[in-house]
Amino acid sequence: MPWPAVAWRDEASRQELASLLAVQGIPTLVLVDASDKDCALITDDARARVNDDPDGKDFPWRPEPVSVFAERHSARLHDHPALILFVEGGPGEVEWAMAILKQAADVYAEQHPSTLAALREPRLQFYVAQDGDAADSLREQLVLEDAVPLLVAVDVWRGAVSVLEDEVDDDEEDGDDAICAASAVAFMKAFLAGELPSAPLGVYLPRPPPPHHALMQDLQDLQGAPQLEA
Repeated sequence: MPWPAVAWRDEASRQELASLLAVQGIPTLVLVDASDKDCALITDDARARVNDDPDGKDFPWRPEPVSVFAERHSARLHDHPALILFVEGGPGEVEWAMAILKQAADVYAEQHPSTLAALREPRLQFYVAQDGDAADSLREQLVLEDAVPLLVAVDVWRGAVSVLEDEVDDDEEDGDDAICAASAVAFMKAFLAGELPSAPLGVYLPRPPPPHHALMQDLQDLQGAPQLEA
């Protein structure tokens, strides 16, 4: 098949094309849908996809609404904000997290169509981070508490991270009910509107864990016990 090319000596055309595709460095591989009248963007991350899929089994690598976080996604966090849901990765947990974030991703895609013009603007990414080296490294960079499930919004450009606080009572076994499709969508909208409290990257301090009920009971018993005289 023919491959249109721009001569290296035609610097003006090269710069115009690089600006149109928001290319900031080389080598960069961007795929667009030439059959679409607006040349809809397929992916601006095709170079990394080639590395992951050298045989092209998933070509043309249309982006999934939600991705499982991997090391290669770390670089994208420098260019795009992201909603990241941390989970343990046990049976059904990744699927549960993907389903929750997909509803938020669908709402975002409807309001922010992917076009060539959109390449110039950061686009919100959606990731599920299951326990492993990639997720552990990300937690260390963001200084996040080691808790799951945990939904965070990260904006490296602003140098800020926001956390969906757990509103579940201490008597509950876990905080799964605090994170659902509705809360994820609301969290995303508040994040995009700049309405969420945030902390500087690398300075987020988790809330202290609630005291164990047995320990609290022991303390109360000690406080109520008669005091021995010296």
